[in-house]
Amino acid sequence: MIAYISTYRNLPLKPQDYPWATSTLKDNPIPAETLPYVLKVNQYSGQKALKFSIRQALWVSRLCHVIQELADLYEISLAYAVYEKICDSTGVPFDTSEPDKELPDPVKVMQVFEKTAADAVTLQDNQNRI
Repeated sequence: MIAYISTYRNLPLKPQDYPWATSTLKDNPIPAETLPYVLKVNQYSGQKALKFSIRQALWVSRLCHVIQELADLYEISLAYAVYEKICDSTGVPFDTSEPDKELPDPVKVMQVFEKTAADAVTLQDNQNRI
C-alpha cells in the first residue's frame, strides 16, 4: 500500500484531499458523536508530523467505533482514503467489501488493501492499453 500511497498522493488535489481542520466541517460535516475521535487522530497526526486530509477525517468518522487503537485508526483510515482516491482517479468502482470483512484487524485490512489497490491500478493500466 505504501507504493500506492506515494504514487497517488501526487495526483491533482480534490477538495477532500486538503488538510482537515474544524473549519472544514461546514462543507464536510462529521457527526458530533465521532468528532472527538477525529480530533484525537488529527492531534496524533500532528504529533507524528503526518498528513491528515478531509477525506481521511471522514473515514476516521466512519471507522472510529470499530477500531479503538489510535495508531491503527490513523493507518486504516489512511488506507481507505488512499484507496478511495485511487478509485476516484482511475475510474475503478469503489468497493470496500473485501477489507470491510477483515475489520477491525489492522494487519489483515492492510493486506487486503495491498491486493485491492494493486488490482485497481492493474485494471486501469490494462484499460489504458486498449
